Amino acid sequence: MPTWERFKEVCTLRFGPPVRGTRLSELARLPFTSTVQDYADRFNAMLGHTRKLDAPQKAELFVGGLPDHIRADVAIRDPQDLQSAMYLARAFEQRAAAQPTPPPVRGFRPPRPGLLASPRPPPGPLPAPPARRKTARRVQPHRPRPFRRLTPAEQRERRRQGLSFQL
Repeated sequence: MPTWERFKEVCTLRFGPPVRGTRLSELARLPFTSTVQDYADRFNAMLGHTRKLDAPQKAELFVGGLPDHIRADVAIRDPQDLQSAMYLARAFEQRAAAQPTPPPVRGFRPPRPGLLASPRPPPGPLPAPPARRKTARRVQPHRPRPFRRLTPAEQRERRRQGLSFQL
């Protein structure tokens, strides 16, 4: 059990007057750094220093700061209060963590921006095919692309940034 002095200090930090102006703008820009629980704790701590907000506003501010893959699922449910929004966010975070990452799609690579195909001339008569000769062709050995295994820390960082695992 904390001492009375420590209790007063914690209450002042959580519910005391704001140190500077309104914290509403800071609350709206609160970054999501690791987990929903961590974000919810920091959100609640800062929420105590803001002006009065109604329940749907609190929920909207909370949902707005979630990462895209969680925000979309929570927003569809349209939570009307902060507790519901936090519950849904935790549930969708657990679901996302439990799902294995899908294997990369082989054989298709979307065109890279800036490398558009050059305009082709209009079709004309095709040239005659070359005469076939029976000669042995030298087959070039296939050189595989150099792949590098990402460390778990690099994988987490790429997931956090929404990047793919292709180098």
